[in-house]
Amino acid sequence: MSNSPESTVLFQRACEQKSVAGCAHLAEIYAQGIGVVRDLERAAELHSIACSGNISHSCHSLGKMYRRGQGVEIDKRKARELAERAAALGEGQS
Repeated sequence: MSNSPESTVLFQRACEQKSVAGCAHLAEIYAQGIGVVRDLERAAELHSIACSGNISHSCHSLGKMYRRGQGVEIDKRKARELAERAAALGEGQS
């Protein structure tokens, strides 16, 4: 994922306006530290918003964060629930 300061601002605005896709993109920007200081706690918050809006990739990513304790406390049960939700939403299927 490439990123410019302008795209970060646009994704931020989209997320603020309740676009779960915007929140999902912004979560990846923070998770990877692309053009911003890496912030796993913020990434987890944003993935949670996007997952609540049925963005399968965000459910999957948030599940991995719970499994690894990245930006959140380790919670294997929550990680499993999120992985199941992601699968139900079609993550990993082609």
